[in-house]
Amino acid sequence: MNPDQLALLHGYLSDTLDAATFAQLQSLLRESAEARRTLRSLATIDAHLHQLAAANPATALLLAHSPAHRAPTTTWLTRHPQAAAVAGLILGLFCATMVFAYIAPALHKPLTLLETSFEEAPHPLPNGVPSVTGLWGGDFSEIVGPQNGVTPRSGNKMWRFLRADNRTGAARAANYVGEAIHILDLSKLQSGNTSTSRILEISAWFALGNTSPGTRYHWNIKAAAFEGNVVDAPHLWGKWDDLNTCLVRREVIANQTPEWQPLSVTMMIPASATFLIFECAAVHRKPLLPNEVAEFPAHYLDDVRVRLLPQ
Repeated sequence: MNPDQLALLHGYLSDTLDAATFAQLQSLLRESAEARRTLRSLATIDAHLHQLAAANPATALLLAHSPAHRAPTTTWLTRHPQAAAVAGLILGLFCATMVFAYIAPALHKPLTLLETSFEEAPHPLPNGVPSVTGLWGGDFSEIVGPQNGVTPRSGNKMWRFLRADNRTGAARAANYVGEAIHILDLSKLQSGNTSTSRILEISAWFALGNTSPGTRYHWNIKAAAFEGNVVDAPHLWGKWDDLNTCLVRREVIANQTPEWQPLSVTMMIPASATFLIFECAAVHRKPLLPNEVAEFPAHYLDDVRVRLLPQ
């Protein structure tokens, strides 16, 4: 950080910023992770030095000799090595943080944006990627009750993957991934500070019923955030590796038991993103299917959740 930027941070702590310089600070904090970290550290030092000063006359004397005792600048700490050592000790003991004025109210616990166990979900439409938010699409699937040795993890219903193709006619000669696809509106996250990234967690549970010997399956979650109009979602998802603003993907081997298996991913969502496309998928890995579309005899999904996590 340069001296002018540090001066903005110190001015904020000493309450000497006017409207114009406060606006500059807001912009700096939105754009610079380093500035946010530095302000957090300086604010923590400032707060705890003053707490310590209330009980320690020696520290109070050090603070009293500072020309700007409310702003623990780098210069001030350099001049007072004892105070710097005390500040370092306090940071190590308390690991305190500060909620800054530049952001919207702090998120102290996860905020659920989507949670479904498919209890009231309509029959899935095998039309590939939806072009509206709030609907499930993807490949041929159905909503079912207990079957094939698998009981819904929550409630009485669960999603069953059937095939690795859909009605769009875009299927390749060999398809081995059966997808359940959902679009989530991210515009609600843009209220307040529109330049701050957010952390999203996507989690789901998968279960495998009775399958043929010699087969191997995987579970997969893939998600990408995009800017633009959600009606373009099918096109954007088709080029997800080129057109996304952020991307996450995780695949694990399916357990050969009917017990539910969790899978989750986290991703940083840029403030510019307007919607999220994510898929929960069953993947046929063995035997190879050179010219076939995979069918899934007993593959299930339940308890899908998307949460905004505290930062």
